[in-house]
Amino acid sequence: MFYMEFSNSSKLYLTKTELSKKVIMETVSNYYHNVEFPDSIYIALDHCLTFGKGSVVNIIEDLESALDFIPIARIDQLVLNIPQKEEFYQYFSEKYKVTNPENITPQMEEEFWNNYRWRFASEVGGIKIIWE
Repeated sequence: MFYMEFSNSSKLYLTKTELSKKVIMETVSNYYHNVEFPDSIYIALDHCLTFGKGSVVNIIEDLESALDFIPIARIDQLVLNIPQKEEFYQYFSEKYKVTNPENITPQMEEEFWNNYRWRFASEVGGIKIIWE
C-alpha cells in the first residue's frame, strides 16, 4: 500500500524522486531483524521540515504534525525482493552450516547483504524512482 500526505499543493504533483540505493540497502539490513519489518518501515520520498528524503519514517509516531505531510512508501515497495526469513537463514545453513540464528556473526550477515541481488522498484504510487 502506498501512503501519501502533503503539506502544500506543490507536493501534490511530485512525479519523480531520487533515492540512494546504498541508503535503502543499509535500511533493509539494519531493520531486517525488527519484529515490525517490513510492515512498519516507511521511507520518505521527499524532504520536509523533519525528514530528509530517504529517511525512515514511523507513520504512527512521526507524522503527527501537519507540517510533515510527505509522500512515503513502505520499504518492500522500494525493494521488491526482500528475502523471507527462511531464505535468509537457509543461506547461513548452507554456506556456513550455522543452524542457530544466534551464531550468525555480523561479518557473515554483512557478506550476505553485500552479495544479495537487490531488485529496486522503478516507481511507486505513480512516482518514478531514480536510483543513485
